[in-house]
Amino acid sequence: MTLAGSEDYGWIQKSVLDSVKALVNDAEHTIALPDGRRFKVVWKNEEQPVAASPIQLKHIPSSQDYYNNVSFKFWIVQDL
Repeated sequence: MTLAGSEDYGWIQKSVLDSVKALVNDAEHTIALPDGRRFKVVWKNEEQPVAASPIQLKHIPSSQDYYNNVSFKFWIVQDL
């Protein structure tokens, strides 16, 4: 399962992106999608599980900077 934004939507602040990256080594997570479906997932660590591009390149990024082209990659363990 890949959850992804683009250049125009799904922007995320660096502070949130860093918080998500900190979860990559956790065992399992439950994800609820807007349509009501729920899944037990694990990160797809053999690929790049979290990716994003800075909106504006900076020498020293701030936690308040925004990123786009965000993607989160998971393996589905179980439909809930």
